[in-house]
Formats: sequence, structure tokens, C-alpha cells
Amino acid sequence: MVAPPTAPMLLTRNLLYTGITRAKKLLIIVGSDKVIGYMIQNVDSKKRNTGLEFKLRNLPQNGHLSPSPLSPSPLSPSPLTVFGRLRGVNNC
Repeated sequence: MVAPPTAPMLLTRNLLYTGITRAKKLLIIVGSDKVIGYMIQNVDSKKRNTGLEFKLRNLPQNGHLSPSPLSPSPLSPSPLTVFGRLRGVNNC
């Protein structure tokens, strides 16, 4: 797990806990003692505006969510294809 010196809002105890508990066999934390210590002390948590509660409350009768209007349609090119075209690479 990498713990770089970055924005304090990203260096939270919750993130450190998640990284530690998701490790299956081995965990190597790469970062300074100062950053890890800050993460341990930083119990600040922000409210997440994911819209999950709204989506769950407004499920259709069949229980399936409709695709987001922001999600690409099956006919639109993938982001990799667009990126390849921008870089001049064919058939990404």
C-alpha cells in the first residue's frame, strides 16, 4: 500500500484501515512514519454524495437499475479507442 505525502483529505484512518484489512497474505506499506502517523490520527470523514440511497429507494418493480445517462452506449467507442485515435494509434 502506498501512502504518499498528499492532500490531507486523502490521508484518513478509514483509508489506512481499508488497505490493511483488504490484504490477503502480505501487506507492505510504503510511506514515511510521519504520513502513516498522520493517517492514524486523522479521523476526519466526509459525507459521500453517491446517490446510492436515492437509487435504492427508486428501484423499478423488476429490481434492475436502468443505465446511467452518463454511461456510454454500446454503440459509442470505448475510451481506449478514442485515446488511440487521439494519439494516432490504430485499432486500440
